[in-house]
Amino acid sequence: MFGGSNDLLGGGGDAFGSMQAAPSFPAYVAFEDDIIGLGFSFKKEMGTNNTHIISAMFKNKSQIPITSVNMQVAAQKYMVLKMQPPVGTGLSPMG
Repeated sequence: MFGGSNDLLGGGGDAFGSMQAAPSFPAYVAFEDDIIGLGFSFKKEMGTNNTHIISAMFKNKSQIPITSVNMQVAAQKYMVLKMQPPVGTGLSPMG
């Protein structure tokens, strides 16, 4: 499910097709199969030149809950990475 407690970074829309992002940074579905989907939305923070917000959305397409979802991120040394804690680590069935 996109949004709500299953949106691990606290942003984004409620489905892959409706992820909101700035026109110059289109939303991107990174992975999708019969069980799970992973998408990203991108937004440049207003009032700054170099701050970008990337939100990850996970979608459970199966009939059973998915637990212990974990995401790891890496960035180049010249970048400053600030990652907010996930809202939750589980995905509801058909969410």
